Amino acid sequence: MTATSETDSMAAGTGKREFVRALNAQIRLLAQPSGDSSADKTQADFVCECPQETCFAVVPMTLAEWGAATSEADYYVAHPEHVDANDEAVVAGDRYAVARSDWRGERAISKRKQELSTGPDRTSQMERGETCRCCSL
Repeated sequence: MTATSETDSMAAGTGKREFVRALNAQIRLLAQPSGDSSADKTQADFVCECPQETCFAVVPMTLAEWGAATSEADYYVAHPEHVDANDEAVVAGDRYAVARSDWRGERAISKRKQELSTGPDRTSQMERGETCRCCSL
């Protein structure tokens, strides 16, 4: 796989995951009648958020499980057999899996923004007694 096709595939997977996350949020809203205190125990069929572009497998979860699983931006819910090999499985059961990934690229974007605004981080180099090759600090 070339770097371009790998990047395109990752972007497509990210777009799919964002779309499915929004769809799952709507499923949760429709499954939870307002004011119903027992709604957290209600089970709904969510859609797999794995990076496979053509996957729309059913992932049965209670509303409470889905809420907990998606409370962190880098977590996603998936069919138990659909966790990406590069991601860390946080929870794996027979009905669903929760995995951790940087699917939004937030860590990379944050690091890049810092580098663009302040330049490379030289603190660790200085602490180790190393000098910066470009400016000899």
